[in-house]
Amino acid sequence: MKLILVLLLGICSSLLYSQNVIRTITSQGISKTNEQVLLRELNFILGDTLTNVNAVMHEYENRLMGLGLFTWVKISLNTDTLNIKAQEKFYIWALPTWSIAQPNMNQWFAEKNFIENTAIGAVLYFKNLHGLHNQLDLGMELGFNKKLRLTYEQKPRNSENSVGIILYAEAKSISKYATGIELGKLQWENNLQNVNQYQLSQGLLYRHSLYKYMGVYLKNTWQNSNDTAQEIYAYKNGKFTWYSQAIAEYIFDSRVQKNFPTGGQLLKVNATLGYLLANEVKIVQQVSAKWNVYMPIGAKWLVNTQINALWQNRNLPLDISHNIGYGNLKMRGYEQYILRSNGLLLNKLAISRAIFNDKTVPLKLNKNLVKYSKMPISLWFSLFGEAASFINGIASNPVVLKHNVFSGGLSLSTLLYYNSLLRLDLARNMLNKNVFNVSFTNAF
Repeated sequence: MKLILVLLLGICSSLLYSQNVIRTITSQGISKTNEQVLLRELNFILGDTLTNVNAVMHEYENRLMGLGLFTWVKISLNTDTLNIKAQEKFYIWALPTWSIAQPNMNQWFAEKNFIENTAIGAVLYFKNLHGLHNQLDLGMELGFNKKLRLTYEQKPRNSENSVGIILYAEAKSISKYATGIELGKLQWENNLQNVNQYQLSQGLLYRHSLYKYMGVYLKNTWQNSNDTAQEIYAYKNGKFTWYSQAIAEYIFDSRVQKNFPTGGQLLKVNATLGYLLANEVKIVQQVSAKWNVYMPIGAKWLVNTQINALWQNRNLPLDISHNIGYGNLKMRGYEQYILRSNGLLLNKLAISRAIFNDKTVPLKLNKNLVKYSKMPISLWFSLFGEAASFINGIASNPVVLKHNVFSGGLSLSTLLYYNSLLRLDLARNMLNKNVFNVSFTNAF
């Protein structure tokens, strides 16, 4: 009887082991990041029986890398203990910034007044406050666009049913700005009465589950200028004006890495629920949705598809409307145009190949920082095509007289400074014009 009992216990323990029950987690090389940050990205519950442990470990490793806190992450399993080895990044970092007055590099080069049309500055990043992945950014720019800004983000503390806080404040004065639209292009003037603008935004981000978020935000803007460009800016009669926007957002985010994702999906649905301008209340100004899918093919190839859908009230002021070209709907090859409509559908496809990926370059650091002596850098080459369809387009130029527009071209992307993205685009549009543009996204 005792022998049978021992055999049964052995069989049970063997089955338990083969089913990979993870009970504890240990970490190495992680000294500044709180253990709570590691636990809230878990895609399983400690003590659960995992039938495909390799897939679970791979996904968890990708989620930790997606935080942007580590240079590399390696996960291994020892019986019922999950071991995490990682190298932490610098969490305090400064990066230079620059911006140009024109929508793209073609127009910037054409005007030739490089100093007058350029603003330069810097941003100081604190990316892991208290070891909880909370973030504080301080930025300043001088030039045609004088700007001070502050951003603070307190992450949701848990993976489910947890709330975070987002605060944003900005003050800027712009001496070169758009005063009208002619043949679909913005007309720029300099040394006019400055546009002085102050913005304060606050919001709550609710994390429903591992990948799902819901946010509500209140954006307040105060600004003044002269009475030119009524079509462009949301103010009237040159007076100091206040307007407010209430925004609701739904997010599904399973991306691997954030700034140049190598897998996963991103879905965003956004609605501006209210808008107040000069004591005039308007309801539901904009509803938009964006869906990105990232499909890796082996270690060198990546296919990215994106679908954007938009509806908005007609003839909104340019600085609060969503537009292709000069606006927040980027379509390469049309940066210098204003493509506006009540509704639109924008589709994008990019096929990318890694020239080299996940390489490291040495940094000369003192002895106290020797463990941070490697920085990843990657280089990707892409072919892209983009197409848009308009509903009730505003016919301000020959391009939007058509219901459909498209562009295609080549792109070279460099990931450096821990996934900050420097991208060079050469696009050809329907007007048979080649458009060159440079963009830099800080994602430290």
